Amino acid sequence: MKDKKQYPPAYQDTLEHLKFSYNWNGKLFTEFFTTIRLYNPDKFQMGKELMCLYTPGKNVYKIGVVKVVSIRAFYLDEIPKITSYLDTGYNDKQTKATIRKMYQNKGINFHKQKMMLILLQNKSYFDIKKRMKSTDVFVLSPTLSNS
Repeated sequence: MKDKKQYPPAYQDTLEHLKFSYNWNGKLFTEFFTTIRLYNPDKFQMGKELMCLYTPGKNVYKIGVVKVVSIRAFYLDEIPKITSYLDTGYNDKQTKATIRKMYQNKGINFHKQKMMLILLQNKSYFDIKKRMKSTDVFVLSPTLSNS
């Protein structure tokens, strides 16, 4: 990853957050990766930049600025096997079951609820492995809430 744009902290602080509680397939450490989310065209728009956060347990780690490169709307039952494997590392049945479990308390009818497959480009990659060992501002407050 060369020629990465440096984003000033003041700009980063203005970005809407995109949170990951699990790093499926280690994808957050790559330049391009996908995420499967509930349909939300206000939050996910072509070209929009978001601050990607990794939130395992009570910690919050800043991954960096990501840009929405491509979006595909679909219904959960239509998810292709290749998408399942690339996004989560699971087959399509396991991926569907995992997504249903993630939203089980939200009362969502997945026969009517659209989903989005979003391709993201990491625009300001941070070496999270090194940063997780440090004590600088990379580790944010566990009570951070900006979705």
